[in-house]
Amino acid sequence: SFTATVTVMPEVVLGEYKGLVVPKESSEVADEEVDAQMERLRNEFAELRPVLERAAQKGDYVTADLSAMLNGEPVERLETSDYLFEVGGGGMFPEVSEQVAGMKVGEDKSLPVQSPESSSESDLAGKTVEFTVTLKEIKEKVLPRVSDEWASEVSEFATLLELRKEIRTKLQSAKTYSVEQGFRAAALGKAVANVPLELPEVAVQQEAAELLTEFKRSLEGRGSSLEEYLAATGVTLERMVEDLVPQAAGNLKTRLVLDAVVEGVDLTVSDEEMGAVVEQMAKANKMDSKVLQKRLRKTGGIETLREQLLRDKAAALIVDGAVEG
Repeated sequence: SFTATVTVMPEVVLGEYKGLVVPKESSEVADEEVDAQMERLRNEFAELRPVLERAAQKGDYVTADLSAMLNGEPVERLETSDYLFEVGGGGMFPEVSEQVAGMKVGEDKSLPVQSPESSSESDLAGKTVEFTVTLKEIKEKVLPRVSDEWASEVSEFATLLELRKEIRTKLQSAKTYSVEQGFRAAALGKAVANVPLELPEVAVQQEAAELLTEFKRSLEGRGSSLEEYLAATGVTLERMVEDLVPQAAGNLKTRLVLDAVVEGVDLTVSDEEMGAVVEQMAKANKMDSKVLQKRLRKTGGIETLREQLLRDKAAALIVDGAVEG
């Protein structure tokens, strides 16, 4: 004989979830936002011109050789040659970048930099690294003049007016989507907050573990690994799991509330709706829809998909019934 331990989820007693009053931001695109995008475009197509007669100043781009010493010993991993960076622009060594202002070509300068206690490089944390900068070249950024000719050179549009119109259209599309997503999140958040619920700790920990697994897969998909991420950030695995707990609890509670809405209003998903979604998934993954459906049925993924579609319907019911206010 054996003993199985089953986590019993709490009963969900729905609070108010219909006609919720939720704030909604304006989706109007201001002229200043279009101007800012135009300025970014100008910076993207700016010319870097050599400077010979003056010292480096904020906003210039300089080329320099950098060496670093810690307690009289060289730190080879911080050394670099012909390093191009913006003066005062942050980058790899932000403190060094700021202190280069005032230097001239050919000049050497010693720059002590205090490494923060929270540095991911434990051997440098809280210590002073002595950088030596040899300035080799200074270039100033020259922005192009805004005109119809410039607009035709950097875009498919013949006039500045057409370019601004296209920028506004794209900004409007992105802002509308962002506002709608924010409204959706706020409506669901309010519906969930209206439900008092004590979640079993073991269930929350399991959800956090699943989030960690998903994050690990995403890193591997980008050619990295969880170990490399932890080493680069200086975060421990235990701390990372701990930081995932609030999100895990929120996700779990949201699913329970949506499942209760599904049951409460008897929402269903038809075979035709399921087929349409599988067809879209197959198309996106360049697969035959029948092959994908067979695979989903074999792995139990078809029921997981049905559950998700039901939750999507429950979420849409809450959001569509919410009132802007």
